[in-house]
Amino acid sequence: MKILHLSSVDPNPNSGMGRVSYYWQQALLAAGNQFVHVGLKEITPHRTIHPLWQGWYFRQYLQKNNIQADIVMAHEPLCGWLPVKNTPLISFSHGIEERAWLIQEQYGILKKGRWGNVIPIQLRFYSNNLGFKKAAKILVLNKADYHYLIQEKKIATHKVTLIRNGYTPMFIREPGVLPNKIIFLFNGSWIPRKGNQLLVAVFNEILAAFPQAVLRIAGTGLKPETLKAFFEKRVSNQIEVISSFHAESEKYIYQGAAFFVLPSYLEGQSLALNQAMAMGLCPIVSNNSGQIDMVQDKVNGLVFETGNAVSLKSTIIWAIEHFEKAFQLGKMAQQSIAPYTWENAANEIVEICKSIK
Repeated sequence: MKILHLSSVDPNPNSGMGRVSYYWQQALLAAGNQFVHVGLKEITPHRTIHPLWQGWYFRQYLQKNNIQADIVMAHEPLCGWLPVKNTPLISFSHGIEERAWLIQEQYGILKKGRWGNVIPIQLRFYSNNLGFKKAAKILVLNKADYHYLIQEKKIATHKVTLIRNGYTPMFIREPGVLPNKIIFLFNGSWIPRKGNQLLVAVFNEILAAFPQAVLRIAGTGLKPETLKAFFEKRVSNQIEVISSFHAESEKYIYQGAAFFVLPSYLEGQSLALNQAMAMGLCPIVSNNSGQIDMVQDKVNGLVFETGNAVSLKSTIIWAIEHFEKAFQLGKMAQQSIAPYTWENAANEIVEICKSIK
């Protein structure tokens, strides 16, 4: 089969969404399929276009170049624009975008762009929602998104499939050996949706109260001095910064860490969480989205109330004061994530494509 993959993010093992499509690509090729990716550099190599109109440019590119395929796999916001009358369409989401918008509005963390207050929500997500109707299959990453499509968008259940992201097996330490530091790891973009403001407020207090604790911040792309400026000076020496890393060196950001902190207001399914669980870190996560599909409180990690600084602080203090118990939760996290390798996750996509054609 010829699979046409459409996304503004290119397959790339060193990026977030790019890593997902990279492993899909590898699995589909290994199964004997063709995999053709079209991204922004193909459709508009010399200009930036607003996400609302990207789908239209993809449509024009496909029609102009007469690109045909047996199956079209497209990122959610592109799907409504696509000319796929006689070709099965798979709409894939990294987190339903309309739902994400509404949640960020609810918590007052939505960063609206130049046209944020002008474009009505119906228009903003018109292509997404039309694409859900046109799609033969919709792939979502968490139960909350699954139920949102069925209950709020009235999408038939047979069209919506819950999938999982994967992880890469990596070695950190011998099983059963406690880390020699109390290191908390945050790995992700430094944006309000990821809970960065909550992280700063809580760790200003935690680091001051527990001098042996360290907060390691990775993957933000920001310089150490820029990140440390968000925190009080009295705790700056307890903050480690790894601005960026490549896939082959990723394991080192987890080295020695005991806890993985994910204070996001919403996620699709966090790749960083999957990887941290696979490394045996005890996850400390907010109670929403893909996190609660993966982590059960005091079973294979710790869960706190979304957006609640008091709840996050008390959870972290419990983890420090019950360090060995928390370490055992990390081992349970490692066991629970074990089946979800990238190989297994990507092979699910292969089987979905087979079932459609």
